[in-house]
Amino acid sequence: MNRFFSLLLLAVLLPVFVEPAGAGPHDPTDKNLVFATLRGSVMSIHPEGGTLVVAERGVRLIAHEKGGRILATLVQDAYGNPYPLHRLRTGEKVFVRGFEQPDGSIMAREIYALPANSVRQRFPFEREVPDWNWTEKAKQ
Repeated sequence: MNRFFSLLLLAVLLPVFVEPAGAGPHDPTDKNLVFATLRGSVMSIHPEGGTLVVAERGVRLIAHEKGGRILATLVQDAYGNPYPLHRLRTGEKVFVRGFEQPDGSIMAREIYALPANSVRQRFPFEREVPDWNWTEKAKQ
């Protein structure tokens, strides 16, 4: 009976003292993080708010500035070439990798514009997470 109460007490208190997996701060450049991925069509683009909707999920762009450097969402085509965000169009197929947010949206680490005929085609960036580095902020 004593052992039963000890186990019951342990079961009740253990979650209070154990930090859940994934809690706490993360280094967004860590390649070992578990990422959310999404492949689908761009449904809407809201550049003024830094968001878009892909396959009915909100996608938020990252633009984090610190000490004259910036960490921003990588936007590229499927072959690794820079792809300016203003070139994205509604209906265009994209692949998104990022961090799932509590509201179900994805904070995008990377967005890749896919060729129109790439329904089943897989690309190297889907298997390998590229480096994500701070860059110097452009002087204005």
